[in-house]
Amino acid sequence: MGNSLDGCEACVDQVFEDAESCDEDGRECLKLGFRMVVFEHSDNFGARELTFRREDSSTKFCRFSQKPLGLTFNKDKVPITITAVAPWSIAERRGVKVGMVLEVIGETDVADMDYDECFRLLVEGMKPLPGPPHESEQAS
Repeated sequence: MGNSLDGCEACVDQVFEDAESCDEDGRECLKLGFRMVVFEHSDNFGARELTFRREDSSTKFCRFSQKPLGLTFNKDKVPITITAVAPWSIAERRGVKVGMVLEVIGETDVADMDYDECFRLLVEGMKPLPGPPHESEQAS
């Protein structure tokens, strides 16, 4: 039922609160209990956060919460430059455009990285996200 945070090692503090809503005469009430949790920032899953360089040299930071991303780029070619963005995809909703260059995966600068290393980092970072596995994950 709902989301569970039990067993969450990143939880630092928990606060329990109740909220109550009653009708005007006070005869019928709805009481809700809330659990608010404070987390340490430990979200370091690599490809969840991607930074792209636009054609005007400005950067675009994107955070992804599920896969597939909806990005297409040429295999074995660096720097990784976006050649297509799938319509209605997460990438499109995040504002990724054709021609943008992938510069940072998580906190790792990939501008001078070879293709295989960069692609491996991207796929590994995406593994924890909900959604279908990438074809390269199924092959391994």
